[in-house]
Amino acid sequence: MAHGSARTFRIFVATLAVVVAIVGIGAPVSANVTVTSGNLLKISPPTDVLQSGLCSPDKVFTFDERQGVTLGSDVRVDYNAIGSYSANGPAGGLAIPAGTVVDSHFLDSNVGACGGNPNREGTWKFSQDILGVIVARPRLVNSDYLGATATNYPGSVPSREFDFGSGTSADFVQIVDARTIYVKLQTQFSSADQMRVITKHNSAPVPNAGGPYAGNEGSTVTLAGSAPDPDSDPVTKSWNFTWTASPGTVCTTAGVTTLTPTINCNDDALVTATLSATDGFHPAVTSVANVTISNRAPTISSATVPATPVALGAPVNLSAVFGDVGAHDTHTASVAWGDVAITSGVINESGHSVTASHVYAAPGVYSLTLTVNDDDGGTVSVATADVTVVGPPTASAGGPYNGDEGSGTTLAGSASGTLPTTTNWTFSPGVA
Repeated sequence: MAHGSARTFRIFVATLAVVVAIVGIGAPVSANVTVTSGNLLKISPPTDVLQSGLCSPDKVFTFDERQGVTLGSDVRVDYNAIGSYSANGPAGGLAIPAGTVVDSHFLDSNVGACGGNPNREGTWKFSQDILGVIVARPRLVNSDYLGATATNYPGSVPSREFDFGSGTSADFVQIVDARTIYVKLQTQFSSADQMRVITKHNSAPVPNAGGPYAGNEGSTVTLAGSAPDPDSDPVTKSWNFTWTASPGTVCTTAGVTTLTPTINCNDDALVTATLSATDGFHPAVTSVANVTISNRAPTISSATVPATPVALGAPVNLSAVFGDVGAHDTHTASVAWGDVAITSGVINESGHSVTASHVYAAPGVYSLTLTVNDDDGGTVSVATADVTVVGPPTASAGGPYNGDEGSGTTLAGSASGTLPTTTNWTFSPGVA
């Protein structure tokens, strides 16, 4: 490079610092040059693309430059449509408008001191749509701020652009489709053919876990998330669930790679559901939703007490069967016996049954109430059938009585009891 060219490059670097200051540089994603063919070879950003630097006797080098740049002003390009081109674009160029988020990619065919075959060709494919192609030197210079941060560019040095014409200077560009470019180059000794391709920046998916959601223990809750991708890329989705609950609580999930997973917890819980989405270009993006799993009160399906009267002093036994959709819940029970007594029932958790027993102090007809509670505050009560407790009947023969021999004497006795009574007299004559 001539001394004047080096001075031009230093001026360009000073300008670059100002231009970059007015644009936002996004985080890089995976490289967007996906396939090269023919003489084209993809490389990592080199130290420089000066005519005295990177060169090859037969290769055309390509590499990714800055990615995720929000343009602070319009960028002028030579071509932006499918077609074949053998001349520079219109004098004023075609604009990629300010505010567009773009990725940049570079091509360098440099014979330099390497010599070799000047005729080179190949295909360049990108993972995103092409927004514009730059081959004219002024537009290359004006867009060098999109270049790789550690690479030196030749600035306005002559012969860095494509040369269109005939014979040995006949370069050719074809935008084959929205993501493919074919180039045919005749790069002469001590010259370079350079191109910049600006593509649409790939945007990350936008996951939304939805919610908040609510459901009950023992029941299935279905979530409804979304994860649209601005670029219509295939999106890989996954859900992760964590919960806060009593020790031993188990939540079963299904469909965790879909947008509509389900969760079913065997106890009340506070669940954090995290939807993760990736398009293969960006790190996974997440969205969080809360799922509140509430307790359900137990139910009593049957409560059995003696259907026939029970003798005073004999135990009255109660048995009952209860249910709970919260399989992890534990339970207690109590029985109000209809007198002043309230006692605890004996719980069989595996059988979901309860038993209790009581001895009454007095005969009577008693109304019983069974209550079952779970460990999360759920409660249910049910009144059983009445229980009849009977004591022994009482009897009085009355008297004493007087009468005359040979004459009838009427006695007047009495008898009482909780149940209907049967009376019977027996007589034992005394000594006359």
